[in-house]
Amino acid sequence: MYGGVSSLLGDETELDFFAALNSNPQLDNIHFDDVDFDLVRKKGNEKVQIDLFLFNKNSMAIIEVKRHLQSKHLDDLYNRIIPRFIRLFPEHKDKLLYAGLATYAIPKRAKPYVKKRIDKYGFALLTPNRDHTAINVDAQAMRAISV
Repeated sequence: MYGGVSSLLGDETELDFFAALNSNPQLDNIHFDDVDFDLVRKKGNEKVQIDLFLFNKNSMAIIEVKRHLQSKHLDDLYNRIIPRFIRLFPEHKDKLLYAGLATYAIPKRAKPYVKKRIDKYGFALLTPNRDHTAINVDAQAMRAISV
């Protein structure tokens, strides 16, 4: 039953970040018109699930939510989720694509790797503030991803 508990905690984490972004749909200086939760598309054998999807007329952002961020999550977002999104959502090809990860915690041993990958991939990093009443968005490295 541990898997069930873990799944519930993951869902709760996604809902927390969804609520925060829904009340203030902005990453750095980019304001988004809307936020979607748990966006899924499947075509043939290929499937992509986007935890949070922010969009406006010209831009969109994919946010992968993890309760505890591990270094492999950054590589997975860049190497698997983003390419699948681009293939399965061709109607968004004319928009600027941004990406980021939202998390409650980054293990101490993973922090240097996470920082390097955030900079390399151009991701935003979303974390709760100290009392969990709002989110902090570190978008210093954020840049549009080639579609």
